[in-house]
This record gives sequence, C-alpha cells and structure tokens, in this order.
Amino acid sequence: MIIHERFTLSDIDWPEFLFHMQRYALAQRFARGLQVLDCACGEGYGTAYIAQEAVHVTGLDISIEAITQCRETFIGVDNIDFQIADMAHIPFPEASFDLVVCFEAIEHIDADKQDRALAEMRRVLKPEGILLISTPDRLVGEKRGYANPFHVAEMTITEFSEKLGRHFPHVALYSQELNMVSAMWSLDTNGQSEGIGEWIDQTILEADRSLRPMAGNNAFYYVFAICSSNPITLPHAHYFSSYRREPAQQLWNRIDAAEQRLQQEVVELQRQLVAADERAANADQTASRLREQFLIAEKNNTMLAREIVALERNRAELGEVRQQLDATCAELGEVRQQLDATCAELGEVRQQLDATCAELGEVRQQFDATCAELGEVRQQLDAARDRLQVTEAFYGSRVGRLARRYYAIYDTPLIGAVMRAMRAVVRTLRPGHAR
Repeated sequence: MIIHERFTLSDIDWPEFLFHMQRYALAQRFARGLQVLDCACGEGYGTAYIAQEAVHVTGLDISIEAITQCRETFIGVDNIDFQIADMAHIPFPEASFDLVVCFEAIEHIDADKQDRALAEMRRVLKPEGILLISTPDRLVGEKRGYANPFHVAEMTITEFSEKLGRHFPHVALYSQELNMVSAMWSLDTNGQSEGIGEWIDQTILEADRSLRPMAGNNAFYYVFAICSSNPITLPHAHYFSSYRREPAQQLWNRIDAAEQRLQQEVVELQRQLVAADERAANADQTASRLREQFLIAEKNNTMLAREIVALERNRAELGEVRQQLDATCAELGEVRQQLDATCAELGEVRQQLDATCAELGEVRQQFDATCAELGEVRQQLDAARDRLQVTEAFYGSRVGRLARRYYAIYDTPLIGAVMRAMRAVVRTLRPGHAR
C-alpha cells in the first residue's frame, strides 16, 4: 500500500515541478501513438500531459481521493481514464500497454511488494513495451541528511539496477538533479530537440575560483531508468526547462529568505555571544567562589576523614559490644529457660501449698474444736478442783474422818450389807432423793 506523498499543482513547489515535469516530458516523447499506463498517477497532471501525444493513457492510483479528483478534473478528455488499484495488483490482462510509467512511487512500498509491482508492470507490457521508472538514491539521501517518513524502502543505484534486471533484460540508468543551466539551440527548432546532435558540457566552480570539467553525475539524488525486453535507441541526456519567471523567482525568494534567516541567525548568535561573555564573567566569579568553597570543602573533608576513622573505630568497638551482647542474650535465654522451669516448679509447689493450707484449715477447725472441748474440760477441771478442795477440806475435818469411817464400815461385807439395806429402805420412803 502506498503511503501518500503527492505533488500538487494547486500550491506549486517550482523545483519539484521541474523534477516531476521533466520525467513526464521524457515519457511524452516515448508515448507518441501508444497505449500508456501511468502507475501512481496522483492528481493526474502527468497523465494528461502524456495524453497529448499518446493514443490512450490510463492513470492508476490506490488513493480513492486522488482518482476521484482526476475524474472530475479531466472529465472532458477522451483518451484518458482513471482506475483505483494497487500497482502490485494491476487489474489488466497481459500485454495491454506499450508503455508503463511509474515515477517516485516504488520507494513507498516494502521490498517484497516492489518485486511484485515490477512483475505486474512487466506482465501488462507488450513484448516490445518499455517501462520508465524513477526513485531516489538512498546513499545520496543519507549523505545529504534527507529522511522522508513516507518512504518505506529506498534503494541504492546498485539495488535498483539489480531489482529491475530481474524483470527486464535491458536497463539504462540516468541520474536527475536540478542545476543551473545555460541552454542554446538552433532557431530552426520549436523548443524541442530530437536528441541527435546535442553537445553537453558540465563544469564545476571550485572553492579557489578555478574551473574544471565535471566527468560524472553519480552524486545526483534521483535515479531514472528506461527498461525494456529488447534493445532500443536511448538518449544520451535530457534537459527540461521552464522559461517562466516563477521557478527562478521562487528560487531567488528562497535564497532571500535563507539570507534573511542567516542574518537573523547572525544577530541571534551575536546576542548569544554577548550573553555568553556575560555568562563567562559570571562563571569566573562563580569559579572563584567555587575555589574558596573547594578549599573549605578540603578542610571539611580532612575533618570528615578523621571522623570517619573514629567512626570506623567505634564501629569495630560496637561490633565487639554487639558480640558480647549477643552472648549475654544467649545466656539470658538460657536463664529464662531455667526461670520458666523454676516457675513451673513453683507452680507445682504453690498447688501443693494450697492443698496443705486447705488441710491446715481443716486441722485448725479441728484444733479450734479441740480447744473448745479443752475449754469445757478446763471448766470441768476447775469445777472438779473446786470440789476437790472442798472435799480435801471435808476429808481433813472431823466430819470427813467420820464419813470415811462410815464408808469404810459401809464397804464391809456384813455391816455394809446391813447399811445398804437400810439405805434402800430410806430411798423407798423418800422418792426422788438422789444420793
């Protein structure tokens, strides 16, 4: 698919006009009385120019917009028609045309498609047909710093020649460039030459103002090729000129504009030079300040070096302290483990202590109960002691002695029995009396 980069007559670039129209002017010479195909015809101005001499010209372009414009512009021209098609797929049968032209289009498609397009052009040509084709020289473009974003695959002269040679046995290459030309020809002609008696001289003005003949034209940008299956008579050279004022005036306008830009650039450079001088003076002052700051920085660097040495020493000490701390932490870990074991043992002891305390509580209750009982016993003992004291006093008295004698007699077998019997009698007589 061709990426559109189209020359237009609506806003003419005169140098480009000369390039494009020279190709079509040469094609017109070949087209007299022939059927012609114009591949990538664009706006169709070249197609119409060829049609002035050809029997019929078909303009072919992949752009719908371009073909629509062509059909509207050249609607009244009988020997022209325009078709929308890709030049790698030309919609015509074999041997349909005597001449095929393809100017500044082949570089807009990739290398594989270039071969297909050339094969298609060869297919639709008659056996004695001719192909006129042009393209820029990639090496010259690179040397000049050209970078056209619309060109997909540019070729060197060698690559172009080899690619054409795969499809056509006879290939003649020409270079094309815009030059300052002084032309003269016989007054008997009508502005055209048949190309059999031209004398062409090329001269270069050197930097030292010396002149020397120019032997070749290999440094020209555009390459033009005439391709055929059979040998044909070829021109040695072709010159195309326009004697209207516009091309030269546009060139001079460009030169004037360039001169004005150069003058503006000189003024700007002078201004920048003054500004640079000011910046240089400021830079000297800045450099002086920087030197002072550098000296201060050197002193600071010396101090920093000492501090760094001290820091390194402190770092080493800290490393030792850290090792000690790690060892202490390891010991503390062991102590913690022991402490945890001790706490576990204390927990068991606490459980045992709680059980013992519970037992002691029961023992205390029993002790308190025993103490209470002992208190009662003490009271009984105190009462018994009191009675004992009374008894002892009684026993020590005369009555006590008589009582003991009485009980002694009472306990004798014979008298005691009598006395117990008498006592029983008395008890019966006095009911409720306790001994």
